[in-house]
Amino acid sequence: MPRPDKPRTIGAERNVALRVRLERIARGWSYATFASKMSDAGYPIHGSAVYKIEHGTRRITVEELVAISYVFGLDIEDLISTPDDTRIALSAAEAALLQAQARVRELQDAR
Repeated sequence: MPRPDKPRTIGAERNVALRVRLERIARGWSYATFASKMSDAGYPIHGSAVYKIEHGTRRITVEELVAISYVFGLDIEDLISTPDDTRIALSAAEAALLQAQARVRELQDAR
């Protein structure tokens, strides 16, 4: 009879998912744009897979981790061991993105 897996406590995969979201939003990339950049780097992935990774419903493979590191120009260590202030930076990046989107809508309406 197989043993059940022990719960994971390191949180590296969660850290990578959070960092992917932060870096993607900070660059103003959609899921599709990031997926395209991953494909250009030699690791094809769908935008829906990126969404699932960011929301913790899809595991990250080692090959994906290497490709993510390459696409963002970050060391793997930086992706795995996300600093505590990443959540704050993510909130700020999301707020800036929402403000930019609102400004774009204003400018489009003014036309």
